[in-house]
Amino acid sequence: MAEIVKKSAVSDNYQTAVIASREAYRKSIVQKRYDKFFKKEEAEAADVITDKMSGGKTLAILAVAQRYPGIRLFFGRVAKFILKKGLRNLDKMALDKELEKTVMKFNKSEATVYTNTLGKLGFPRLALARGRVMGFLQETVDAATKLVKKPRVTHKISKGVKEALDKHIDFLAEESFFQKAHTIAKQNNVISRSPRAREWYHDYAAEYGVNYRSGQMLRGGGKRISDIKLGRMYFFRYQSQSSASGRDIIKTKDEIYDAFPLIFCLAEHPNLIEAFNFHYIEPALRARLLGKMFMYLNNEDFNNKTKLFATKFKKVIQDNRLFRHAKVSYRTYKPGRIRSKILEVHPLDWELAIMLPTERFITPDGARVSSKKIWFQSKKLAKVI
Repeated sequence: MAEIVKKSAVSDNYQTAVIASREAYRKSIVQKRYDKFFKKEEAEAADVITDKMSGGKTLAILAVAQRYPGIRLFFGRVAKFILKKGLRNLDKMALDKELEKTVMKFNKSEATVYTNTLGKLGFPRLALARGRVMGFLQETVDAATKLVKKPRVTHKISKGVKEALDKHIDFLAEESFFQKAHTIAKQNNVISRSPRAREWYHDYAAEYGVNYRSGQMLRGGGKRISDIKLGRMYFFRYQSQSSASGRDIIKTKDEIYDAFPLIFCLAEHPNLIEAFNFHYIEPALRARLLGKMFMYLNNEDFNNKTKLFATKFKKVIQDNRLFRHAKVSYRTYKPGRIRSKILEVHPLDWELAIMLPTERFITPDGARVSSKKIWFQSKKLAKVI
């Protein structure tokens, strides 16, 4: 009997050992699969990063950044990008659409942490506009020629656009903000108005136009003209009838207004101009709106003859919610209240002009009002119209 019990115990121990061995093998297989699909990505990504900055400082920076959900997601996509395309230079990540979409979802804290941590490791810089991430700052003065040996052109470039750009660069004041932007764009073959090219101009304006003001725009932001025509973009200084400055001004309570409108003229009457003013909406919405408007242009050469079909577009913004932000920005202006020369903004400059902080909102008493407050009100109104 004792011998049977002993054999049974041995058998049980053997079965237990077999089960334990199988479980250990199963775990090892699972671990190998994990290592293959995840750890490898993390390790290779870490190797590339460490090449840029060695030592414990790199790991400390990465550990801080990993605490933020948006940056963790970014790391995962960076790893996939490296495995798929390889990476010799961190700057090349700026060309990847998926990575760019990821950083555009960063909140303010994540954008700050990215800039202060990963930016110091050599990751592409972020293009910021009033606290929001617009994407990667890809082709700046210093980095553009290093990033791309043969810039990617996804849209066919028409001969007309090339000719218009050459003429426009010659026309612009030497070393002006607009001339510098177009010269750098031309050097990097950013000539068409494809979505990618438009993003380039938005990034440039966000980076280098942050201190550009209305006075500079009046001096060099366009061609001085004597009369306003339909479907074109204009910039000028305006004084509302309710403004407290000036002896001939009637002091009545009226709405807050923009003293430096950036408008598209949609209708013209003897003593009244109907237009929508880009300044009433935030820069990101301006960029989207302008892109949608391209389908209502008379040509895509972006030369002096390019204009918006004003009458048609006026009807569209009244009936189509896709253009509700243009509707909430719709204003009327009296030519007699214009207090400066009228500047016509060249079609090639539209992308830059809409992103520049040239607005100035003031009350009837002449007090300044925050642009963000106006943008918030416009966005709120756009939801209900």
